[in-house]
Amino acid sequence: MAENKSKFSFLNNIHLHLGAIGILTVVLWYASGHSITFSDLTNAIAGIPLLVVAFLWLFDVGVDTGKVYSKIANKYTGLVSSIFFMLFFGAFTGIIYALLITAGASASAVTILTAMVFAFIVVMPRTGTSVWILYVWLAATIVTGGSHFVLIPAAFSGVM
Repeated sequence: MAENKSKFSFLNNIHLHLGAIGILTVVLWYASGHSITFSDLTNAIAGIPLLVVAFLWLFDVGVDTGKVYSKIANKYTGLVSSIFFMLFFGAFTGIIYALLITAGASASAVTILTAMVFAFIVVMPRTGTSVWILYVWLAATIVTGGSHFVLIPAAFSGVM
């Protein structure tokens, strides 16, 4: 019986999959509507200070290990659960956007898209136990040759 359950685990978590598709749809719709290229996104991600990346990863770990998802998934079903995840995505996008602006990013469509990418990673279950946020940042930093590397944001270090 356990063998069959694992084959149908996709159907048991369909609300998570539909929520992920919805979030990706919002991210791609926003990017296509504002003519944001992958080059713009890569440069924006690489420009995030390492201290902020570490903070975002800790935030992701806190969300995933805090049992937020299991409490919602166990209490609510299907559509209601997906709506909660979409609300979390919107809230996390706003928080991360504000953090990026505080760290010195310009208020632009690329910054919003960058916040959406990292909010998506935070909202997805079980990503905090791995370092996906660091992986995305490292890949962008390698692609740009480290030209945007900043350890501590100027706003946080007192140097403006």
